[in-house]
Amino acid sequence: MTDKMREEFEAAVLSEYPNQNMGKFATGEYQSTTIEHCWWAWQQSRKALVVELPEHYQYDSPGEVIPVLKDCRAAIEAAGVKVSQ
Repeated sequence: MTDKMREEFEAAVLSEYPNQNMGKFATGEYQSTTIEHCWWAWQQSRKALVVELPEHYQYDSPGEVIPVLKDCRAAIEAAGVKVSQ
């Protein structure tokens, strides 16, 4: 899993439980078995997240790319994922 994903996980934990011990062993596993189990669940939830995008479209002019972006945004939001801007 990526460092960014781990950073997001740790930020989410600490936002709810600011005094939580996030210490890790040299192996990268969390010292707290509860946090380690939560980390496992976090990773599994990300693996399960799959968004099927609309088919690729060919357009005559570059200005017509916007409908494709709207279709992609709609597909992502339909999967229950928040899209910013």
